[in-house]
Amino acid sequence: MVTGQTIAGIALVGCVLASSQWYLLWLVPLGMGSGAARAGPLTFAQSLAGPHATGKWTGLQNGFANLAGVVAPALSGFLIDRTGKFVIPFVITAVLLGAGSFSWAFWVDRVEPITWRRRTAPVAANP
Repeated sequence: MVTGQTIAGIALVGCVLASSQWYLLWLVPLGMGSGAARAGPLTFAQSLAGPHATGKWTGLQNGFANLAGVVAPALSGFLIDRTGKFVIPFVITAVLLGAGSFSWAFWVDRVEPITWRRRTAPVAANP
């Protein structure tokens, strides 16, 4: 995850700064980094949640991903309309990739199943 996101972030900045003759060279590591970083989240969700909560966990995760899919194009369109350039949206994306890489490296602990406490039905009090 860390390596993939780092490679993708660096390559994205390379795409922005490259001339029209060299940007294609930066697209190859961008695709490789993106591919390497995308396999983990669903696998980690299944590992962390365990068999009892995988569906809920993955649904919540996909809900946030879909929210990002709504916000990112709207924000990008707004910034491109204001500036006339694609640089700022790409830089924002690269910074978010760097933040994600940093989080995976220093914030996320060992990926192992969480022990969930089962809810018990409330006991009715006898008068």
